[in-house]
Amino acid sequence: MKKILIYNIVNNRIYLLLSLVVIILFVIYKIPFLNFPFYWDEAWVYGPSVRLMAENVPSLLPDALPIDYSRGHPLFFHFFGALWAKVFGSSLISLHSFALTVSVFLLVVSFKFAKEFFSEKIAFITVLTLSLQPIFLAQSVLVLPEVMLALFSLLTIYYYLKKKFIWYFIFGTALIMTKESGVVVFCALSLFSFLINIKKLKLKYLIVDILKILSPLVVIFIYLYIQYSMYGWFFFPGHIDFITTDLSAVWNKLTDGYGAYLAIYQGRNLLFFSSVLIFIYLLIRKKKLEYKNMLLLFLIFIIGFLMFSSLNFFSNRYIMCIILPFILLTVGIIFQGLKNKYIMIVFLIVFTGLQYREINKKTNSDHNLGYINAVKVHQSMINYCTDKELQNKYFYSYFMTRVIMTNHLSGYVEKGEEFIHVGKDYTDKTEYCIFSNFDSDKEHLLLRNNSELKLIKRYEIEQAWIELYENTKQN
Repeated sequence: MKKILIYNIVNNRIYLLLSLVVIILFVIYKIPFLNFPFYWDEAWVYGPSVRLMAENVPSLLPDALPIDYSRGHPLFFHFFGALWAKVFGSSLISLHSFALTVSVFLLVVSFKFAKEFFSEKIAFITVLTLSLQPIFLAQSVLVLPEVMLALFSLLTIYYYLKKKFIWYFIFGTALIMTKESGVVVFCALSLFSFLINIKKLKLKYLIVDILKILSPLVVIFIYLYIQYSMYGWFFFPGHIDFITTDLSAVWNKLTDGYGAYLAIYQGRNLLFFSSVLIFIYLLIRKKKLEYKNMLLLFLIFIIGFLMFSSLNFFSNRYIMCIILPFILLTVGIIFQGLKNKYIMIVFLIVFTGLQYREINKKTNSDHNLGYINAVKVHQSMINYCTDKELQNKYFYSYFMTRVIMTNHLSGYVEKGEEFIHVGKDYTDKTEYCIFSNFDSDKEHLLLRNNSELKLIKRYEIEQAWIELYENTKQN
C-alpha cells in the first residue's frame, strides 16, 4: 500500500519533481561562479553601486547614489541588493548569491505561472528551456537588473491575470522602479485589455481596467519629479543621447539585432521555426489554438519590448526580460502539435543536445559563459601588475581595465591598492600598455605594433586574451 501511495504521488507530481531536479542542478552548476570579480557593466556601475549603498543607508531616493553610479535609473535593484548586503555582507560571494537567489525565484515563478495558465508539462519544459539558455546561465549570477526585471514582469502579469490588484500594484511598482523599460509591460497589458474587452463592448470596464494597469506609473512619475527637482532633468542626459530616431538604424536593431538574437541565436532557432511550422500546421488543419489569449499577450509584450529596445542603446542582455515570454509563446505552440509523448521526449533530447553545444560557444560578452574566461584573464593580469608593484606607474588601456584597476569596489584590487594613473591616451608619460580582444577600437590595437613597446606578459584562456606591454623608452 505504501509503495502504491509513493508511486501515485511521484506519478502525479512528476513534472514538479523534474523541475525541482533541474533547479537544484542549476544551482549546483552556478556555485563555482559566485566568487569571481564583477564584469563589464556589473564592474562599472551595478556591483560598485550596491556595495556603495550598503556602506551607507539604503534608500530609493535619486540622490542615494552619485549620478555616475545610478546613471539616473530607479534604484529598487540597488536598494534590494544593498539590503541583502547589510544582512549577508557585500563580498563577491554574497552579492552573486543575491543574484542567484533572484534567478532561482524566476525559475520557480516560471513553473507556477506556466502550470496555472498552460499545463504542468509545459511548466517543466519552460523551466528546463530557460535553465539551458546561455544568456540566463550567464546573467543568473551577475549583479545586473535584467533577471530581476524579468521576474517582476512575470509577477506583474501573473497578478493582473489573477485579478489581485494589491499584489499587482506592488509588483508593478517594483517592476518600474527596477528599470524604466518595465513600462512596456503596462503598455502590453493595456493593449491586451483593449483587444479582449473591445470585442465584448465593455467600454466602462475597459477604462477602469486600463487605469488599474497604469496605476504603478504614478510611483515612477513621483520619482522622476523628485529627480528633476534635484538635478534639473528627468532622465540621465547621457542615456538620452543614445536614443535612436533614424528609422533605418531602428529597423536594423529590430531585425538584425534584437529580433535575430531573440529568435535565432543561442539555439532559440529550433524553438522559433518549430513553433512557426506547427502554428501553420494547426491553421491548415483548422485545429483550435489553445491558450490563445496568453499567446496573444506574450506576442504583444515581445513585439513591444523589441520596438522599445530598438530605440535605445544596443546590448543583447537587455532582452533577458522577454526570453521567458518567448519560451512560453513558442513552447505553448510547439506542444500543441507534439501530442505524442515519445515525439516530445525526442524533441527535448535533441533540444538539450543542441543547447549543450550553444552553452559551450563563448565570446567576451556578458550574455554567455565566455565572460568567465574574460574575468579570469583580467584577474590574472591585474594580479601580475599588483605583484610587480606597478600601482604608481602610468598605464594606457581600454575602458574595462581603466574601471577595474582604479576602483576597488569592482573586486579586482583591494582598497588602498588601486592603480593611480590609468588613462585612455598614449602620452609621453605612458610606461605600460594593456591590450586585449575586449577592446572594440581596432586603432588602439594597432598601437601594439609600436616599436617602443615590448610584450612582457600575456594571458589567454580559450577566446579571451590580454597583454601587457612595457614602453622601453620610459623604462
